[in-house]
Amino acid sequence: MGVVDFAYYSTVYGGTDATAQTFPALCARASDVVGAMTHWANDAYILKQPQIIQTLYKKAICAQVDFLSINGMDSLNETA
Repeated sequence: MGVVDFAYYSTVYGGTDATAQTFPALCARASDVVGAMTHWANDAYILKQPQIIQTLYKKAICAQVDFLSINGMDSLNETA
């Protein structure tokens, strides 16, 4: 499991766009997007960082979950 779970997303972050059913797939994809932006910092590395860094990382994943939930998985501009 990643650093963000549905309980964090819905209670701490206050996310409302993803459901408990859609969250796992959205979060997996969101984690990939944020991972690419952080040069693939893994969860173990993030959890060793100061609390503010952990919080910002988690918020970035949650924001990406919201984006994907609203706009759909096809909204990512991917190239083969």
